[in-house]
Amino acid sequence: MFFPLAIFAAGVLTPLVATTVLTVGLMTTASTLTRTATPRRKPVRHTDRPPEVPILNELARLHDELKLDVSQDTLWCKAEKADWCNMSHVQAGLRKQRDEIAALLAEPGVDLRTVAKRLDDFQSEGHQQCAANRERWLSVYDALDAYQEEQVRVFFRNKMEQAGQADAARSPA
Repeated sequence: MFFPLAIFAAGVLTPLVATTVLTVGLMTTASTLTRTATPRRKPVRHTDRPPEVPILNELARLHDELKLDVSQDTLWCKAEKADWCNMSHVQAGLRKQRDEIAALLAEPGVDLRTVAKRLDDFQSEGHQQCAANRERWLSVYDALDAYQEEQVRVFFRNKMEQAGQADAARSPA
């Protein structure tokens, strides 16, 4: 009975977390790329950000480096706000999903196909949320000028290099 829980953890949590990180990365990148001299409004900042997620600080830095104009900053803030709302819904949804799977597994004689189907449904819902988040951030990216786009590209290239180095450091030689 433990096997389906492992599938749940690997199959659902990973895509949601990856989507969230990608979305946050896109937000940060979009913010860094904008280098215009137009006046900006003060961006919405969330004080409830978990300090254990360093990418959020990097995204805030990217936002500041991009020097977004008013329309770009509005798109950024909308995407960022939607992300924060989505993150709280994801956390609540994951708890609900775990409870639902635990309840299914508590039933004597449950067919694991039923559990697997429900896990597939959760994964599909997660992919849909990820796609919506990605589209919001891509709309920010579409509003950037060429200089800002290059800043975002470099930001993500650096993130990928750092991830590769971290993976190499964890891997046995």
